[in-house]
Amino acid sequence: MAALSEQPEFSVYLRTIIAAISDKPEHCVIDAVALGAWGRPRATYDVDLLVLSDARDEDRLASSLRPHGFEIDRDWQTHNPLESGRVLRFRHSGFPAYPLDLIFPVDAHDHETLLRRQRVSFMDLSLWVCTSEDLILLKLKAGRPRDFDEAASVLKNPHVRVDLPYMRTWADRLGLRDELHYLLQETQT
Repeated sequence: MAALSEQPEFSVYLRTIIAAISDKPEHCVIDAVALGAWGRPRATYDVDLLVLSDARDEDRLASSLRPHGFEIDRDWQTHNPLESGRVLRFRHSGFPAYPLDLIFPVDAHDHETLLRRQRVSFMDLSLWVCTSEDLILLKLKAGRPRDFDEAASVLKNPHVRVDLPYMRTWADRLGLRDELHYLLQETQT
């Protein structure tokens, strides 16, 4: 799969999302698209938005995105019951290969991530993106090997300065002290 910058249709898709969500609840891009802003970009097919809302707003969110060509992917929802209440997946009629996942906050850190979001220029677009520190913490919360590597790429980016006290405070609150300590040790150069 090509990198984001090599996918011109992905840029068009991001513009479509920005137009569709401009008046929606507070939101920020997380995961692969945010990684493109702070770390080593990776290919992706989806856009993950952390949104200040919850699954009870499903009908309102769906009806507000429908005029922009988005529909809830009911098949995905059926096959991913553990994501119910946490993730609401949409598909766009013009970009069926790229899902849009609205991710609802489940803990205090998710809410803090939304409060700290930053406006970032990415692929010639202006996006609300989670901070580099919050991206690292989100990756540590996910806990997959790929997430560890991606968090490390943020720390290794010479253009990114992270707020270590902030990350340590949240790592303690989230029970991720050992994970953060290990990540910091592994990325010392």
